[in-house]
Amino acid sequence: MALIATPASATADSYLTVAAADALAGDDLGPEADTWRRAELALKEQALRRATREVDSHVATGWPPFDGD
Repeated sequence: MALIATPASATADSYLTVAAADALAGDDLGPEADTWRRAELALKEQALRRATREVDSHVATGWPPFDGD
């Protein structure tokens, strides 16, 4: 099932499209970027959906954003 990454859409299930995530991975030199580049489309979509759920669950807690310290 294709991702829906339309901003402000009630049916959106990802903050990024696979193409946008691929572009971000292209700027990353870490080992995760290599793994991402080799992954199949379905796995990339699954990962983006999970990441979106994790972001949404963190935002819903009201916890302050990570500040790096």
